Amino acid sequence: ALGDPKIVKAAYPTPLPQSSRGVTTLDSNFGLPSASQSLLKDKNGMLWFGSNYAIARYDGDYLQIYGLDQGLNTQTVYSLFQDSKGRIWVGTNSYSISVIDLEAELVYELALDFDTVYGIMEANDGKFWISNRNSGYKIIDFDRKIIQQFSQEDGLLGNFGIRAFQDKEGLIWLTTNNGVNILNLKKGKNTSITQDNGLLENLIFSVYQDNSDKIWMVGRGGVNILNASKTSITHFTADQGLTEAPGIASVTQDASGKFWLGSPNGQMFSYKEDTKTIERYNLNFAPNNFISNSIEDSQGQIWASAVQGGIYKIDLNSGSPANYTTQDGLSSIEIWSTLQAKDGTIWIGSNNGIDVYKHTNKTIKHFDTKHGLFNQRNKRLMENSQEPITLTN
Repeated sequence: ALGDPKIVKAAYPTPLPQSSRGVTTLDSNFGLPSASQSLLKDKNGMLWFGSNYAIARYDGDYLQIYGLDQGLNTQTVYSLFQDSKGRIWVGTNSYSISVIDLEAELVYELALDFDTVYGIMEANDGKFWISNRNSGYKIIDFDRKIIQQFSQEDGLLGNFGIRAFQDKEGLIWLTTNNGVNILNLKKGKNTSITQDNGLLENLIFSVYQDNSDKIWMVGRGGVNILNASKTSITHFTADQGLTEAPGIASVTQDASGKFWLGSPNGQMFSYKEDTKTIERYNLNFAPNNFISNSIEDSQGQIWASAVQGGIYKIDLNSGSPANYTTQDGLSSIEIWSTLQAKDGTIWIGSNNGIDVYKHTNKTIKHFDTKHGLFNQRNKRLMENSQEPITLTN
């Protein structure tokens, strides 16, 4: 039986040092039992966070925490999933999966012969595909209590199974360390895409189908985009603006059509395909900090989770998200002062003069002693009604 959850009043997300403006994180100060590795938005729009030995449901004000005291046998929760019947599936590193039926107040424990569950997917036929890092995929028929195996011996490219995905045509895409398998179960066909026939590299973390039916395969090296007719693959890498990213670990598309790309080093990129505009968000920049999942909440804000631990919220109303350096056009990274003028431009005083950023066209104009400044270093900027901008050296 499932016990009553522990109710905790949620605090406010807190900003992280070195994170982009508008980025906050959820930790023990927020009310979570520990750092969280997974994230889910359920059918009612509520958020669920998976952490160590517990999961938490967040309604915007309170956290409902389910753990050992409530009958949930979990360790580190790496994946959360809600099925077509509303049950919550909890994938951990404890050789089992917990299935929570909130209406019946029951918890089912499914014993497995592998430890870490990276992903859970329900196919159109009602079967569940479970991925893990050692033995490929498990296929679970929950109602009939049958578990099948799909591994390299059965035609899988690699036993490091990361995530399963089913497209609109019913094809099942299985990501591995050696490429992507594409299963047509109706016709009994198993085809594959690897570096030999179009991928940047074989290690693929996730597959996603966008609003125009293109297939995005993201992994080491960047993004591989298969066109809707499945005849050609284009690439999206650091050369196209994914700066400082050794690859992409996750992708989703929000209600406005913008794409959100999570990197393996704690960054996220937003991408507007029609204007080719990219913005970079620093969540918690660090090597091997995999941003493995992201969702859009009912208010249009973006939430992301990291496998190594961390839940991040990107508030799109709190200003420019990107970190700017000399690579982006700043004259110096030694910044003394900033000011937003009445016309919306951002004035930045540094050791090498003043940079003026115009958000409408994302340009930076530079002023220094050659343009009439008395001193390169500008410690204070102020705007008043008489003099548009006052400078203090």
